[in-house]
Amino acid sequence: MPQRFSSRAVRPHRAGVAAVIFSSILTIGLVQPAAAVKLDFSEELQSLRNGTPVETVRLHGATMRVDVEHHSSNVAIVFDTEHPKHYPELGTPNEDFDGPGDGNGGERGEEGENKSDLGKVLVIADEYDLDDDDHSAPELEDGVIRLSFSHQGYVTFELINVDDDDTHVVAYRDHEKVGELEARDLGENSVQKIDLARFGSIDRVEIETDGVVAVAAIKLDVPVTGTEATTWTQVKKSYR
Repeated sequence: MPQRFSSRAVRPHRAGVAAVIFSSILTIGLVQPAAAVKLDFSEELQSLRNGTPVETVRLHGATMRVDVEHHSSNVAIVFDTEHPKHYPELGTPNEDFDGPGDGNGGERGEEGENKSDLGKVLVIADEYDLDDDDHSAPELEDGVIRLSFSHQGYVTFELINVDDDDTHVVAYRDHEKVGELEARDLGENSVQKIDLARFGSIDRVEIETDGVVAVAAIKLDVPVTGTEATTWTQVKKSYR
């Protein structure tokens, strides 16, 4: 004979109800970012020819737009720190680590110790090819490099050769300034990491340089939480 099931609701014990409610509140309170999609835009620069103007970098469905502000028609270009030619202060690593870099700020034991090969980076320069032997070396410039991201996330990058007290970094989210900091003057050929995570997720950063400075190792971590999109495909859709 088939089993019969009563439709009468079972009323749980009050203590049980309280336990369920407390458990739910605790679960909500403990929700933390479960993961982050890590995007290394500098990886994409490595395949570009030295001297290539850079306006947009695409990586796994995300984009980084590069703009430059300067009094003349200058652009951001790829610069190979392994072969710095006329700019040894931008070389990586420093000569103390058997590299082409030259400058006291990047020497072994200094605060701006320059010990890693950072490969190809972004600099502000006149628009022509660094590898073209028919031209003299371009004049690298100071100015503002603006990096705009298609997705909000935690931004980090490294600066090479900050040799003054007037290099500023400003972070934006949804067109609103959310924080700023001043890069440290660590001397010629120095390297320093700029971590903007303290300002939360951002989608734009402006780097105002005074002197010849290179931007390297540009990374964006897009947070993914358990209560929100759980795949990169879903994250991308949420920004469309």
